[in-house]
Amino acid sequence: MPSIFQSSASGSQIILVRFESATSGSRTSTLTITSNDTDEASCTVSLQGIALEPCVAPTVADPDLTISDVLATSATIDLANVTADHYLAVMTTTGSLSGNPVDGVNYIVGASIGGGTVVYNGAAANFSLSGLTESTEYTIFIFPYNDVACTDGPLYNTTVSIEDTFTTPVAPCIGGTETFSNLGSSSSTYTTRTWTGDNSVAWSATDARTDQDLTGDAIALRTGILTNTTPVSGGIGTLTFNYKRVFTGDSTMKVFVNGIQYGGDITVTSDVATVFSQAIDVPGPITIEIRNSVNRIIVDDLSWNCYETPDRPEIQLLDSEMAMKACGTFNVDLGDVLFGTNVDTTLSIENMGTQDLDISALTLSDAVNYTVVSPTVPFTVGSLATQAVVVRFNGTATGSLPATLTIESNDADEASCVVNFDANSQNKCTAPDTLSGSITTDNITSSSADVEITGVTADGYIAVISSTGSVTAPTNGIVYIVGDTIGTATVAYVGTDANFTLSGLDADTNYAVNVYAYNNAGCIGGPAYVDSAFETEVTTETAPWLMPQGHGQATTALHGRLQTPGQTRI
Repeated sequence: MPSIFQSSASGSQIILVRFESATSGSRTSTLTITSNDTDEASCTVSLQGIALEPCVAPTVADPDLTISDVLATSATIDLANVTADHYLAVMTTTGSLSGNPVDGVNYIVGASIGGGTVVYNGAAANFSLSGLTESTEYTIFIFPYNDVACTDGPLYNTTVSIEDTFTTPVAPCIGGTETFSNLGSSSSTYTTRTWTGDNSVAWSATDARTDQDLTGDAIALRTGILTNTTPVSGGIGTLTFNYKRVFTGDSTMKVFVNGIQYGGDITVTSDVATVFSQAIDVPGPITIEIRNSVNRIIVDDLSWNCYETPDRPEIQLLDSEMAMKACGTFNVDLGDVLFGTNVDTTLSIENMGTQDLDISALTLSDAVNYTVVSPTVPFTVGSLATQAVVVRFNGTATGSLPATLTIESNDADEASCVVNFDANSQNKCTAPDTLSGSITTDNITSSSADVEITGVTADGYIAVISSTGSVTAPTNGIVYIVGDTIGTATVAYVGTDANFTLSGLDADTNYAVNVYAYNNAGCIGGPAYVDSAFETEVTTETAPWLMPQGHGQATTALHGRLQTPGQTRI
């Protein structure tokens, strides 16, 4: 634009000013407009701009990362000797990250980076972590970055690794109570109830009402479950609560801690308050469940004390995934096992006490089909130690073969601890004998045909059809459904009935029909299909001609070719 210009009456003119600084920093200037305006002959405009340089990643030479005040659910992080605009913290329980933050991308807490989770993003080099899980190993990675007074940020330093590992301790036991005083308004409607109870523990009760009292406010269960929905830290020693029948009819109550039942099934028959008290002795986070069925009970004054390591031998069973199991109700189901093969399974014996647990015998009720592979008895499990026990199933017969393993020890109240085993030994599936069998077809229409297989004993049959003449046999061990394709052919029937109907066929079409008998019941590896199919052909009728509306009623049906039902032997 020229420095001298003219704006017409009631007109306007745009003035373009460019800010272009050779160095970074704040710059100011003025623009003076001189004109023939009577009272504003000299008009001044103030100009200001900030020139920014491109962002660069922070320099990291000798970082000092400190992790302190590590508790069950929190920790404090302090990074020294690193100067940056901001700090991004990513944490993982796997020990490593598969990727780093990307330059120019801003991340928020909770975002995922390389398999880890962003736990902090801020200007302070020291910060606190919360919401951690007890007894868990974490690895934290710090990425300093610059994004202030520069362009194209943030730029992260990913060339120098700033990381450290820490493990949260087991949370201290707080014990607990639940008086049901926070249930809210009284209601006789059976529904799901949720509330925050004593000790800030979250609870829920299904099929429950809140208008019944015991020693005070109480929860009434019909066919429902009372449970804490957030696990309680510190374990459990003895669990105690009051209960009784309400209204009419008996019910069955069961108590579980961490999925294991304690105290057996309890038939509730009394309208008088009864005390349930059971030593549980389970460490770590715990979840309590009180399950009721059939009729109504009310529960009140639930409490538990802290778990303490027993000053005695204390047996605890663990399954193959190291989950706690109770003596007598620990069931190991090996499922279907091919006859003549061995299957090994492992369980563990843990000593939860402070004194040695002496195992004097491992006795199988069926020493023919089951064998204890290891260890050799007697043996000792030290305090808080674990011993694996390997049991082998080597079925010498077919059928269901249950057994029990009795573990004899010096545990005061579980000297004979029983584990239940079961396995179903089966032969390998073999194809049926079809030498004397035959196939016939009948009742052929424009869209269906009846098929009958005779002279064969089989668990099932699969019919495969093709209008191109090419049929591929099914593969042993694969279960097919109607509509599946095998090569260029289509599965038209699968079932146990030797008499069946092929439906959904196209009119006036010739089909190759192959029927394969198979066995798959009470055996392993099925279905086992015959190699040679029952083969025949079906030619469907031409669809009947229908008189268009308004032209009278057709009195004669026109039919095309009809294949005479025949019989084919294989």
